[in-house]
Amino acid sequence: FTRELITCVEKDLDTELDWVAVDHHNTGHPHSHVVVRGVTDDGKTLNIAGDYIARGIRYRACEILTRDLGLQSELEVQQQLDREVDQERFTRLDRELVQHAGEKLELDTRLGQEDGAFGDTQRYRLLKRLKKLERMGLAKEAETGQWTLSPNLERTLRAMGERGDIIKTMHREMRNYGVERGVGDFAIHRGPDIKRWIPGRVIGKGLALNEMTDRMHVLVDGADGRLHYAEMPQRNAEGVKIGDLVGLGRATPEVRPADRDIAA
Repeated sequence: FTRELITCVEKDLDTELDWVAVDHHNTGHPHSHVVVRGVTDDGKTLNIAGDYIARGIRYRACEILTRDLGLQSELEVQQQLDREVDQERFTRLDRELVQHAGEKLELDTRLGQEDGAFGDTQRYRLLKRLKKLERMGLAKEAETGQWTLSPNLERTLRAMGERGDIIKTMHREMRNYGVERGVGDFAIHRGPDIKRWIPGRVIGKGLALNEMTDRMHVLVDGADGRLHYAEMPQRNAEGVKIGDLVGLGRATPEVRPADRDIAA
């Protein structure tokens, strides 16, 4: 798919491209990263219009997928939305709720209040989603059909989605190493929140969830019986290999003679 997409881009830009791609399976959504050299086939600077980057490439990708997979039926679209009702991540349903709620984060779902805003099926689906958000503490029904959304709704749901992707990564690396643990034995550290030193063995290593940073993750089978997912700067993870015995903890800098001289 990536090769065919780049071929379409070359035709649109009227130049051959020097490029390289890598397929990633470190999140819940397999994807490819593409790096393109900024030079045309005649040695000039490659200029790509912002509108083409924002929408043109996506349009070409849609063309390829539609040709290979066929048009998505209305039933398939509805089934996908139905599955989003109970998902613990930020969904298209949540985006629609936030859009209609506006700055006040207030939403009136009673019939006749927003004529034409929702169809009957979508209204029922959004009401079920609001009930789910209410159980999660992210929405509140003040009166029948009148809802207030939490200002933390999007941030909380996105964080929950990221946690789900991390757990999928942990399960994959556990299978590769032959380790079995329950989700209750998982500990996820995204920052300097490790309170004590945790020795263990590295059973997985890779890019952090946010691949636009220079951070890495390691999966450590800890001596405390838990599996620990920890992120750190890439320089700290260099030299760490799967199978190594390590310790997880917040780094404590040692006072060196030069530090004493500077302090003096």
